[in-house]
Amino acid sequence: LVTSGTNTSFLALNSSTITDMNMNPVIEVSKTDAIMMTLIPDTNSPSIVSYDLNLTAGTIVLTFTESINASSFTPTALTLGSSAINPSQQYTLTAGTHSE
Repeated sequence: LVTSGTNTSFLALNSSTITDMNMNPVIEVSKTDAIMMTLIPDTNSPSIVSYDLNLTAGTIVLTFTESINASSFTPTALTLGSSAINPSQQYTLTAGTHSE
């Protein structure tokens, strides 16, 4: 979303934007009647919800509580292990790539 440098944005839509389950079109909001919205910055850090490790494919899928910037992923900061208590059973990634 691009704004003019302020923390507000405007929304307008025409009747062909979307319909309900009975195919009734949404009520149009013209550009002159656009709805003003205040943008609230995201200050919450994501946390991991789950992961799926596939040793055959050599992949791991990480699921987070919110959208993340996949290009910020640092594979070498990820450690896998059979137990958090036994460090001899841990493996820290030495390389990797990401996909979205």
